[in-house]
Amino acid sequence: MSKVPAWSHTSLSQFELCPKQYHHTRVLKDTKQDFGEAALWGQKVHKLLEERLKDSKPLPDYLTHCEPVIQSILARDGQLLVEEKVALDKNLQPVTFFAKDAWCRGVVDVGKVNEKNAVLLDWKTGKRKPDNDQMRLFAAFSFAKYPWVNRITTGFVWLKDNKIDKEVFTRKQDLPAIWADVMPRVQRVENAYMKDSWPAKPNGLCKAYCPVKTCEHNGTH
Repeated sequence: MSKVPAWSHTSLSQFELCPKQYHHTRVLKDTKQDFGEAALWGQKVHKLLEERLKDSKPLPDYLTHCEPVIQSILARDGQLLVEEKVALDKNLQPVTFFAKDAWCRGVVDVGKVNEKNAVLLDWKTGKRKPDNDQMRLFAAFSFAKYPWVNRITTGFVWLKDNKIDKEVFTRKQDLPAIWADVMPRVQRVENAYMKDSWPAKPNGLCKAYCPVKTCEHNGTH
């Protein structure tokens, strides 16, 4: 059995989309995920926003519409978080990001945390598509890292649409339900490693977007 690596929202979502694709890209590593120009653009934008927040480097003209959001973040009370890496062990205790016992990992693009509350935002460069699952995991990871925080506002900042989707979570009311939902999903990934079972799961992305060319559902056949 291959060693089960630390999971993230991205890897968990990929497994649930198609275990076979996950197996080829993350276990066998005989196939590379082609993220395309959109992903490269997203990486560039994230870097520019990071430099604006960390080093006060001016944004290029095509990103100046983000300035009001940045000013709103900077004006909040609390510690500024920029590209904040979070990792937890199986006991849901914080560990260093690349610790051998890291069980899950996540990265917060930008936020503020104070003695009671936190605001955590994720820059989005693609088509507006809110993802409650990612927001919930953001909150769960951060409740673990900041045990004094009882209320977390998570949000997606849609840069193309200049819109923000937010959701609020509380430690007492929401945290137990989040982990109750996530734990069985992670267990299914761990079972796949244990049984070495990676069935294909046909979906709408198979024909045009799946990088596993040897799969019978791939559109290159």
